[in-house]
Amino acid sequence: MGVTTLAPIVLFVFNRADHTRKTLGSLRNNTLASNSHLIIYSDGPRRESDIEPISEVRKVLDTLDGFASITRIDRAENPGLTANIVSGVTEVMAQYGTVIAVEDDLISSPYFLEYMNNGLRTYQTQSNIFSISGYGPPINIPRHYTDPVYWAPRSSSWGWASWQDRWAKVNWSVPEFKEFITDPIAISRYNQGGNDLTDLLVQQMTGKLDTWDVQWCFYHYLNDAGCVYPTHSLIHNIGTDGTGTNFTQHTTKYSIASLNTAPPRPLPPVLRPHPQLLDRFKAFNDMSTWAWLKRFIWKLVKRLPFTTQAS
Repeated sequence: MGVTTLAPIVLFVFNRADHTRKTLGSLRNNTLASNSHLIIYSDGPRRESDIEPISEVRKVLDTLDGFASITRIDRAENPGLTANIVSGVTEVMAQYGTVIAVEDDLISSPYFLEYMNNGLRTYQTQSNIFSISGYGPPINIPRHYTDPVYWAPRSSSWGWASWQDRWAKVNWSVPEFKEFITDPIAISRYNQGGNDLTDLLVQQMTGKLDTWDVQWCFYHYLNDAGCVYPTHSLIHNIGTDGTGTNFTQHTTKYSIASLNTAPPRPLPPVLRPHPQLLDRFKAFNDMSTWAWLKRFIWKLVKRLPFTTQAS
């Protein structure tokens, strides 16, 4: 399906009313908000203590306006973050062919939606691009690099967009894992996006991790594809404060210096890997020597394969 209209926004919320309020406020201030369809998946409680905060989140949603249309799916149960996102994105993709996905802890630039829709139109036929990220990690961009975006071999779950034909290529049970994990060359290639990637995949496949973006990233690799990143981030993640599902401890590693609030520049019609940017992107995502050593020792104790080989 070609991208001829604005992609729908899919927002996933749970039990953080303040984060949700800020996320929606920034989305509502986007230049294309009033012309965009917003679909909200509100996850149900995991335990009794979630009932009240979820009620507060849904009160925030009750007063929401500012979009072309607002659709809410209030789940009575809690299928979990992974199941909620996979099923939600799949449903919306089937109807619209594209999606812009946002979680409840992301502050967006006023031009985030414009940038995403431009990217979906520009790269819909470029086979080595599987997704578009609104978040841009704080890496040093080479002075001679003038494009507003770059290609990297790793997906991002912090404000992203994609197409149905790419999403449909994912088999969430990852039957290719068994062959992959015995191939050092494949492991080295996959780790070009950061030496933590294979380790994350092992954790997912051995039940130590329950997420969706690990598989999504792996299928970028299997299809020789990557993700488009902005050189100046249009997303600020406020969920690294220790309140998130995957960030239970506070971290500043991913903090950006400033949010890009400038009107988007034209995107290059063809985007190819840039060696210097790829090196800096990998270095940013690589685990530190100490973190690598801790993982190695833990795997020795647990007798699990240690696979985060440096390439």
